Amino acid sequence: MIDISSKFETLREARAEARVKMAGSTVEAVRKGQVPKGNVLEIARAAAVMAAKKTSE
Repeated sequence: MIDISSKFETLREARAEARVKMAGSTVEAVRKGQVPKGNVLEIARAAAVMAAKKTSE
């Protein structure tokens, strides 16, 4: 591991935005929690956290 204690502290911010096109019936299924494979929004959140943790690689 590299010693970074002598580096200056910097404030960083990142933002992301996306648009997803899908059928209205799919949107309703997601909102009602009726997707056969489970809660897709929770899975997406978990994937986002995992991706954020790998940004330093």
